[in-house]
Amino acid sequence: MGRQHTTWISEENWKKLENIPGKSVSNRIGKAIDMADPDTHMRFMAKVRQLDLCKITLQAIQHEVHADQVSVLDNISKLIEEVEHLWYEVSQ
Repeated sequence: MGRQHTTWISEENWKKLENIPGKSVSNRIGKAIDMADPDTHMRFMAKVRQLDLCKITLQAIQHEVHADQVSVLDNISKLIEEVEHLWYEVSQ
């Protein structure tokens, strides 16, 4: 159960709040608070490091695969693209 409060939010911050996914203003504010929490930030940065290591590992594997294993190379290339996409997404 929550509490009802009246809070003034500047137009600039309201626009930022509207860009946060969520069903309600309370849900959006909760997500913003979570992202500002140091523990959440540390877990988030750990995921970024995991994605970066995954990308580096996949690239290293890609260079070791023989030319006759084209389908494996294609799958690795797709995985690298996906990891790279996720890395850019979480680092923004």
